[in-house]
Amino acid sequence: MWCQTRVEAIHGDDDAQVASQVALANRLVEALFEHGAMADDRVAEAARLLIEAADRRGLGDSPAPLPRPTLSFRRTGLLVNGRRDVQIASEIAREIPSADRIDLLCAFVRHSGLRLFRSELEARAQAGAQVRVIASVYTGSTERRALDALIALGARVKVSYEIARTRLHAKAWLFRRDSGLHTAYIGSSNLTHMAQVDGLEWNVRVSAAENPEVIERFEATFEQYWQEPEFEEYEPGRDADSALQRIRESVELRREINDLLDILDDRIRTVAQPLDGTADVPLASHATYSLGEIVAAHGRIDKRGALALPQAEVLWDEATQTDLLFVTLEKSDADFSPTTRYADYPISPTLFHWESQNSASAHTPTGRR
Repeated sequence: MWCQTRVEAIHGDDDAQVASQVALANRLVEALFEHGAMADDRVAEAARLLIEAADRRGLGDSPAPLPRPTLSFRRTGLLVNGRRDVQIASEIAREIPSADRIDLLCAFVRHSGLRLFRSELEARAQAGAQVRVIASVYTGSTERRALDALIALGARVKVSYEIARTRLHAKAWLFRRDSGLHTAYIGSSNLTHMAQVDGLEWNVRVSAAENPEVIERFEATFEQYWQEPEFEEYEPGRDADSALQRIRESVELRREINDLLDILDDRIRTVAQPLDGTADVPLASHATYSLGEIVAAHGRIDKRGALALPQAEVLWDEATQTDLLFVTLEKSDADFSPTTRYADYPISPTLFHWESQNSASAHTPTGRR
């Protein structure tokens, strides 16, 4: 006790004070060598912070250090996904590798959001960490392939199939660690790419060191939800039919879907139809294709096995005896000069007005076709 009092009595600037205290402590240790003290008992002159203890059981290389979140495990903070702020997705990805149990409570789960840290989740699940997810199918935003992917990587998933009214709207993660340095994220970000990366989302990062009561309440409430019959264990294949049956049973949702289909039907301006006389060409009229898809459908492959893309706006296909006209219908003043702003437009479902190029005339093969 006397030694501690003497060390604490040393004053001065921060660096000088610490250096003097370390020097005094080490002189005291050296004075006790003859009574059993050892050199390892001395205080290191340069302070170092222990941030990780790795279990090294083999003779190979030391394991790579785990990624660490921007905020200390002991700190609570606010993430707003701003341009100069860290993204919620990157922080979640850094939290996962050190977690021994991961619980996610999220209304909408989509593949675009899951893929941001799917590999991290899979690695932790394979290492023995428990991963549990509670989601909802309300509004149809949750994707079946996202739930299937969670099951495939080793997670347990429970889903609320309540679709007549919203029940689950929470978005929260809990990362429990055997060290006791638990953390949680509670906020507005669903498991979608927009919410995790680009959206103006606010999320509070809670640490057990500063707010243990919040972590305890989170865990207790999640366990309560996990046991409620409303949240059913998800099994790929079986639950797809279950969800469809619930849609059929919901009068309100069927009416909403029918209203949406009526709106979409009114917006349809063209309907794709098979091309007459080209049975061997897998294309349809009034459909959307890339240039490469059109060329590939006509078997236009060069000697190297690459697509033979046309160098001009007209391509003659000998096999089908067809002229392929690649026409820009909307020609802006910025991209086309007056001499190249050709008058190309449909006249009827079977007739198209094409203004010939300078290289084509009534006497050229293209013009005669």
